[in-house]
Amino acid sequence: MSYRPDVAAVMSAHNAVGTIIPAVQSLLDQTEVSLEVVVFDDGSTDGTDVALRSVADPRLRVIRSPQNLGRSVGRDRAIRAATADVVAIADADDVSLAGRLAAHVRQLRRSPDAVGTFGRLVERRGSRSILSDRFPSATASVDAMFARGQMPVAHPACAFRRAWYFGTGGYDPDIRWCEDYDLFARGWFPGAFVPDPTPLVAYASPGAVWPWRYWWENERHRRAITARVRSGATSDARTSSIAPYLRAASTPPRHAAEVLRYVAISARDAARERRRIQRSIEEESRKR
Repeated sequence: MSYRPDVAAVMSAHNAVGTIIPAVQSLLDQTEVSLEVVVFDDGSTDGTDVALRSVADPRLRVIRSPQNLGRSVGRDRAIRAATADVVAIADADDVSLAGRLAAHVRQLRRSPDAVGTFGRLVERRGSRSILSDRFPSATASVDAMFARGQMPVAHPACAFRRAWYFGTGGYDPDIRWCEDYDLFARGWFPGAFVPDPTPLVAYASPGAVWPWRYWWENERHRRAITARVRSGATSDARTSSIAPYLRAASTPPRHAAEVLRYVAISARDAARERRRIQRSIEEESRKR
């Protein structure tokens, strides 16, 4: 019988020379479980490949692409190269906290009917770290968000069963924004994803207020993905193109409406962030 590790951590990296080593090392430093780490170097030109070659650990495998193919393709190639039954997603600019992979394996063993799990994010905002509350802490809330067409899973801190992944058809190679939501929305069923209250990943956050392009690309892709899923066309992305749904979600009236939503929600989130930072400063002062 061939050896199979408990969990595979997979990563797609493009021009990540400044962050790739801490990200990979935080995975290799995990304990309590046997693991493999598979990195897809997605056409990097900044020396990411050289940095990865400096890591001398037989549990690390690097797949090198001569051209940039996108995160969907990169993660899919890494997952197909892995052998473990449980797959954990890792990003090239995040750091997995101690015990992350063991927590995923325990959660899935405790929840045999679930296909995936995710932990909490510690968002890095400059020199400050804030425990994220953006994702639900109960399975029922996860299901409710999927039903509303929202993404409730913390993708950078998630793990899922490899067999489930192949059953969905995998990441859609034509999607470069919200590819994580697309995968999970196509593969969701009630009770499929179980939250873990444990902080598991230090996440390189874009901030409380997203740049406009980041917002617009996420929103129009989210709407297109939701429309495709609700059409009931198929659960396999490879037989139902996202293109017509994306066009319908990108009309001038929709763009104008999103500008108004962006201004209003950005103002709200900026105010919330100021309050969160103030509470964090006050808590640190009390501890001292």
